[in-house]
Amino acid sequence: MPPAKLISALQKCAATLASPKGVYVLHHACMFAEYLRGVQQIASHSNDMSVLADLLGMPSSVTPVAFHTEHEGPSDESVEEHIEWMFEKIPTEGNFPKQCRWIGFAAGAAARNGYVMKYPLADLVDSLDLPATIRIARNSKSPGYYLAHLVLGYMQGWLWADGQGSIDYFRRMNMPDDEPFKIEVNAS
Repeated sequence: MPPAKLISALQKCAATLASPKGVYVLHHACMFAEYLRGVQQIASHSNDMSVLADLLGMPSSVTPVAFHTEHEGPSDESVEEHIEWMFEKIPTEGNFPKQCRWIGFAAGAAARNGYVMKYPLADLVDSLDLPATIRIARNSKSPGYYLAHLVLGYMQGWLWADGQGSIDYFRRMNMPDDEPFKIEVNAS
């Protein structure tokens, strides 16, 4: 995902969240990214999904099911099932920024579903904000570039779980402009 596309997607999601409640979603997205700031921290969570599930306050024994990507407005149960499905796919994803977006997506969807997160919550002034995230996103060679992907994924996951967009909508938002959109057929 080129920096300009990443910045555009961050701004689009932040604009959708431009309400008093939405400010907290962006803040929580930034706190989650701050918590996972170290690449080793993300890599360890992406290899052991049970650690990530615990961090997100997910219930155990949820059956993984891919959600129909074109549908909006998932039920709480569908959100849980889709997050579990993502947990199965994240370790096999070879694209690190995409892996970060998926981890963020799972965290945002879990937060919207009301799970109690187990990462520390900082004061608003002590964490990233949208302008800082956009500055990071401008340079794809920056060591912190993945943080912008975590924030974007978190916002997209929250918006999806809130019924404000389909998975396909967010996939299109993340795709390079010159790449054709591929419809995925879910086996479920």
